[in-house]
Amino acid sequence: MGEIKHSKEKPKVVFLSAKMSIGGAERVISNLVNGLASEVEVHTLLLSDQTSQDYTLKGKVVSLNDGKNRSRLAEIPYYCSKIKRYVEENEIDSIISFMEYPNLLNILTPIKVRKIISVRNFMSEKWKGNKGWVWKLSFKYLYKRADTVVVPTKLIGKDLVDNYKVPRNKLKLIYNPYEIKKLTKNMVEDIPKEHDNWFNGSTIITMGNLSFAKGHCHLIRSFANVKKQIPDAKLVILGEGAYRKKLENLIESLSLSNDVLLLGFQINPHKYISKANIYVLSSYYEGFPNALAEAMACGLPVVSTDCKSGPREILAPDTNINLSADSVEYSKYGLLVPVFKKECFSSSDELSKEEKVLSDSLVNIMSNRELYKDYQARSNRRILDFHINNIKRIWLEFLNY
Repeated sequence: MGEIKHSKEKPKVVFLSAKMSIGGAERVISNLVNGLASEVEVHTLLLSDQTSQDYTLKGKVVSLNDGKNRSRLAEIPYYCSKIKRYVEENEIDSIISFMEYPNLLNILTPIKVRKIISVRNFMSEKWKGNKGWVWKLSFKYLYKRADTVVVPTKLIGKDLVDNYKVPRNKLKLIYNPYEIKKLTKNMVEDIPKEHDNWFNGSTIITMGNLSFAKGHCHLIRSFANVKKQIPDAKLVILGEGAYRKKLENLIESLSLSNDVLLLGFQINPHKYISKANIYVLSSYYEGFPNALAEAMACGLPVVSTDCKSGPREILAPDTNINLSADSVEYSKYGLLVPVFKKECFSSSDELSKEEKVLSDSLVNIMSNRELYKDYQARSNRRILDFHINNIKRIWLEFLNY
């Protein structure tokens, strides 16, 4: 990308993001910006306006949006020129971008600074089939022009090398950081009284957009079977999305309206997660599943599909990343179960093999107190590897070259 500048004092870094309102990548950016701010001069550039729901950020935050409507073809040169001007005027050393569009703008901006792009998803799964062909071309032909491609899992890196020709020597593995102190503070908050009865039995909880990727239909169908064996079991789902009506219909058809709660989006989900008994991730695919890690920080044992990517690297770090569970795997830090085959919103269809494995796994860990306590302790141990202080050290060493 050309000659790289080195600042005389603190490194000057721009974080480039489409927005900073609630989202997984945005949460990672906020943790990084706030964690690095004491030792790095941080600037955050946003493509959209700031909102009241934005994460609080240290350093300087600037919106590049001027309110004018442009086509995507006109928008790209507009943003590139704004980024170039800001970087030059502020003598920035590095631009770190997150997600597809900011990554594209970072690479296309004609300026000689260190360009670091961060890929947050398992791209061949997210963009499989005929969709997103423009993005797939950009991954293949533009990502190799970045100075470094930061990935949160080994499997995402392998996917970029195998399917998008990103040179292996450009990859940098840095796991997501978590502010354990802040999470702990969030946990102790009281929940509204009307929700108390959802947390006074055996409560399974999950968090994520109500969308295809999260596989909630399978979790609900599996839970119906759990309920037959653990009568006081409850299922709480945090998050909002396009699949709400489909899920509500499934819950009603299974006669689970008093046992499954779609709680919607919550500003502080951790006060709910910490009061549950077990966390389940039922996704078809992930990038690095923040919610799974945060549940571990809340002290919950976890059960997760062995989806690409993240769960295996979090829960079974000493195993081969190419493995895929075909039955329950009692791994080092949590239970891995097979990924589901296809959506099912039917209340009459028999449980699939994968749904039965999930159901049996939940019943086992909730019924076996010794196993439960063991995995609870393992969750508490594992999350410390992702403590902001540990991840911050890796970033500082990286940014100071």
